[in-house]
Amino acid sequence: MCSEDAGSVQGDQSQSGPAERLESGEQGQTSTSSFKRPSENDLQDGRTNKKHKSNYNPKTKAMLQSELDQAKKSIKALNTKCSRLKRENNTLKDQNMELQTSMMELREEHNLPKMDDSDVRNRLQNLMNLYRDWAREYSPEEPVDFDSLPSDMPRSLHESLFMHTTCSGNLKALSKFTYGKFIFLNTFLAHFVCWFIVENPIFFLNREFQEQKKCPSRQFLNELMECVPRHKKDAWIGWTLRTLEPKLQGHGGNSRIVEYNGILSRTTTFYEKSARSFIDMTAVLLKPLTEGAVANRLRSLVHVMATTGTLVLRLRQQNYDVKYLTSDAGLLQGKTFSRTSETMEPHPALRLKQDDKSLDGSVIDFTIQPAIFASWFDGPGEEERVKFWTKAIVWAGGCEQIGIKKRGGISCQENRTESSQPEFSILSPSETSSLELLSAVEIPAASTSHEAQTKYSPMNSSEISTRPMDHMASEAKDTRLIVNTALNPAPTDAERDGPALLSQTLNATEDAESGDESCEDFVTQDS
Repeated sequence: MCSEDAGSVQGDQSQSGPAERLESGEQGQTSTSSFKRPSENDLQDGRTNKKHKSNYNPKTKAMLQSELDQAKKSIKALNTKCSRLKRENNTLKDQNMELQTSMMELREEHNLPKMDDSDVRNRLQNLMNLYRDWAREYSPEEPVDFDSLPSDMPRSLHESLFMHTTCSGNLKALSKFTYGKFIFLNTFLAHFVCWFIVENPIFFLNREFQEQKKCPSRQFLNELMECVPRHKKDAWIGWTLRTLEPKLQGHGGNSRIVEYNGILSRTTTFYEKSARSFIDMTAVLLKPLTEGAVANRLRSLVHVMATTGTLVLRLRQQNYDVKYLTSDAGLLQGKTFSRTSETMEPHPALRLKQDDKSLDGSVIDFTIQPAIFASWFDGPGEEERVKFWTKAIVWAGGCEQIGIKKRGGISCQENRTESSQPEFSILSPSETSSLELLSAVEIPAASTSHEAQTKYSPMNSSEISTRPMDHMASEAKDTRLIVNTALNPAPTDAERDGPALLSQTLNATEDAESGDESCEDFVTQDS
């Protein structure tokens, strides 16, 4: 029976196919390999894993919370740093835009739009008329009594340059002329404005109105200009003023409103304080007024200062160095009077016709209204150019030419009848045509800047509309509430007829006083 079982097993094995035998062989190999001895590498890996497991210490909840808090703090610090970097990036972008704008302005510097010369002359002539009208409105009709002036007035006024300029000549004629105080006050005002506004490019930086020796903005500018080449100073000042000025809407301006209000406030304050200082300084030359008229006088003078400052700033923005000229400085220094001069003309009270050369060669007593001119550097060689916009109005020949009664003398009607009546209004066409000669330098056609214009050339309206300083001036007027009724009163006979009527009144008074008394002959010079 056992043999049968063994035979059956062998029979089964003999009957199994190759696939079955192969499978059984693989199973035998697998069972044999599973009991193989581990290698040295396997033993080392096992020992290492056991060692790590033995050193592992699980973190507590407090430790995990502390790590979480540290991570939160790190994230918060990184967020703060990112915000700061974003702000710095935005600031750098703004600065980049400003630099690009500045570069564009510098590239367009040589093509900077200029005001027409005839328009500049007209505006300056209007300013001179403002000075004259204000002085005539608020000065008494009487000669200047120099003996009655306070002793501290010449001393205090002499501390400023404009007093030295005004008193450098002979003012004795004003002590005999009926309207001497009017001319004297007009002279003071013209020199005052020229020194403290025309001659000071950054006058609006003054917190307090001060004289030239104590003017911080002028000292700052002088120190700063020592670091700038001479031929670049005017361009630097012009660029600075264009940068500081307010921008009109619609012209791509991006200046901040704080800067605009700051400049407007400074200029308004300076105009008001300079007007008050001038009134205090020349109180002895002003006629007494009521309280309301005193306020109008101050407002009208502030308007005069503001109109002058606005025009001067606008001219300096065009890279002009605006200057003034008197008889004791510059081109007029040491020169005698000449009727055909391109830099001077007589005061209308001297009653000289256009072709009257009777005063030629006379010493210039003093300058009433300084000449206004401009200088700039242009061309490849950076050559300095000069052109005059207005002539200096001077007094020459003392009082002999104005029909003034001399003490101990008789009336001389024959000398007065040949004299023409003075005209204090705007110059006649024959006189204004001579202003064409004031543009001393003609710029070549290749140059687009500082081209000399004729008197009747049309004005480019875009120049005014694109200049924001006019906008600032208009708002400054609104801020100051300038309602200048004093400068525009109802016209009187004296104002309609001008000093011609005043001269007739003067002559009639002299005839009545002199009668048949004797007087000296008028001293006139041959033409």
